[in-house]
Amino acid sequence: MIPVKEKNTSNQDKMSSFAIFDIEYYIRRIIKYWYLFVIMAALGYGISWFYSKYYAQRIYASNLSLSISNNLLCI
Repeated sequence: MIPVKEKNTSNQDKMSSFAIFDIEYYIRRIIKYWYLFVIMAALGYGISWFYSKYYAQRIYASNLSLSISNNLLCI
């Protein structure tokens, strides 16, 4: 009789499974490089604040004038 090879199923499962978006991988990377994440978030906030303060046009501003007249003729 020929002896059967023992297959390591845990390695086989890891090699055959492919996730398009592995959330655990990205969470571990964020935890590992947390300082870069904070620096990039602060840089993005600073750029957006600067852009909105000096370059963005205020399209929501409006002026309102109201004129009320009374056209009653007294004889």
